[in-house]
Amino acid sequence: MTTVFVKKYNPLEMSTEDILALATGREKLLDIMLAEMKVCLKKGSNQHFVLHGPRGIGKSFFTRLVKIHHDRLDDFKNSLFLQLPEEQENINYASDLLDVISTLLEGGKLIDATPRWRTSDMQWQSSKIRLRAAIEEIKKMGKNHVFVTQENLQFFIPKLDKIESARLREFLSDFEEVTLIGSSLRPDLDNNYSKRLFQVFKKFELEPWTADDFLIYYDKLAQHSQYDKEQLVNLKRSKNKIKAILQFTGGNPRLAVILSKLIFEKNILDTALLLDGIIDELTSYYQDITNEIPAKSKILFDMLIRKGENMTQSNLAASFDPPLEQKDIARSFSWLTDNYYVVSRKQSKGNTKYFYVRDRLYVLYYQKRQVYADVPFSFVGIFVDFLNAFYTQQEKEVGSLGFNNLVNEPSEKPYNYTKLFQIIKKSEWPYIEKYHNKWKDEKSFSSLLGDSLQKVIKENPDNKFFYFKNTFDTIRNFGFININEVINGLCIGLYEYRDIDFLGQVVDELSYDFADDAFVQINLEVYKYLLNPDGMDINQLHPDVRTVVKSILHDK
Repeated sequence: MTTVFVKKYNPLEMSTEDILALATGREKLLDIMLAEMKVCLKKGSNQHFVLHGPRGIGKSFFTRLVKIHHDRLDDFKNSLFLQLPEEQENINYASDLLDVISTLLEGGKLIDATPRWRTSDMQWQSSKIRLRAAIEEIKKMGKNHVFVTQENLQFFIPKLDKIESARLREFLSDFEEVTLIGSSLRPDLDNNYSKRLFQVFKKFELEPWTADDFLIYYDKLAQHSQYDKEQLVNLKRSKNKIKAILQFTGGNPRLAVILSKLIFEKNILDTALLLDGIIDELTSYYQDITNEIPAKSKILFDMLIRKGENMTQSNLAASFDPPLEQKDIARSFSWLTDNYYVVSRKQSKGNTKYFYVRDRLYVLYYQKRQVYADVPFSFVGIFVDFLNAFYTQQEKEVGSLGFNNLVNEPSEKPYNYTKLFQIIKKSEWPYIEKYHNKWKDEKSFSSLLGDSLQKVIKENPDNKFFYFKNTFDTIRNFGFININEVINGLCIGLYEYRDIDFLGQVVDELSYDFADDAFVQINLEVYKYLLNPDGMDINQLHPDVRTVVKSILHDK
């Protein structure tokens, strides 16, 4: 198998071969962009562009793709394409931009384009003269036009004062030989009619990927990486996985790249561990985009996550103490929606909008690092929602140890619990360790023990409390037993067979017996909620509890 290193943050370092092989979902926009660029080559028809969309939507990748096609097409044989790096901290003034372009046209390197402490009108005039001279030199070599990319215009343009804005407008207007192709998180860079930069850009939006785009990308990645036949077959059966990734990422191509290993990963716990590692890998990314949120908008973002999302603006406003009105938060909340942090869905009936965070990994990062930073956190529990959608029922039935203890377990064949059934019923505890040592199935032995205990109780209704209490008092000191898995096996079975009254007795007794065990108490919160869903606010539950409850209710 050939390993392909797909750059998540800097596509400029990817090879031309990899870019062309993996380009997905932008064919129509590419054709439009190249057609617009051809028009710019005609005298008096120059135009500047801005590609806009949220972080990770593929702006850098797309501009790299445009450059590759520009360099290969005969239509552009008399023009140059300069792609500047995504990060350009040395460009702070309009004259800086002109000097960087001049440096590259003169044959220099980016190292030669040093930052300037301050600028002046004399320096501005000098930068214009230098760029004009550089353009005249390349014309002598048959190059009559220059396309230049500059990313993150949402940071560059707002910091320009009136003088600098006027200078940038002068450059964009007077240098017909130069087309600026910018990128931005937002399209509103030139919407203010009172400013000099009003309507200088033609705008193109990079939209989120669809499920088909995800499927095509993973197929291209598999073919380009020369995966074996088994993995390719697995890919064709992975539509539910791709749908889960689409929902989880909000159609974000960068996250699709990061999560690509999951499409070929069969082990459920490994998947959860990989997701947990991905959150750690994305820490700096999420820290950066969190720091970009204005102060008041950041407060709303935090409250939305803490309250469980899927809220109307009115409900979000009312969550504060003292309660606010929608009008109080409208402007700050609009920033979150305008910048793609928060999206909405409407009810099936009516037009009420319910808002939630677009990037689900972002929510998990935020919960893990801030909201529940002081709470014991199960790496599997936080991913149950994702895993439940990601794995088919068949895969969950043969899944690895652990995940089946968090969701509604499939029925086991009689031979899997007959012996344990007899051990529990006859209290033949010396045999339990021997049975454990012989147990070779993929299903957790502790989980099977809890499931078998539930079946003993079901078939012996007159003595069920004895079997329950005797079993837990005996096995809690066995070192090879995971007590939480036993609890899950028992309680899910009781809930499944609607023995609600006895489930309540079990939960009360275990809450007392394991009062000092924080993890058991968290586990029991699941069943406390299931016993009284109307009396508890699900959004106030521990995150592991909330996700497991939702998974159980979904399976029911």
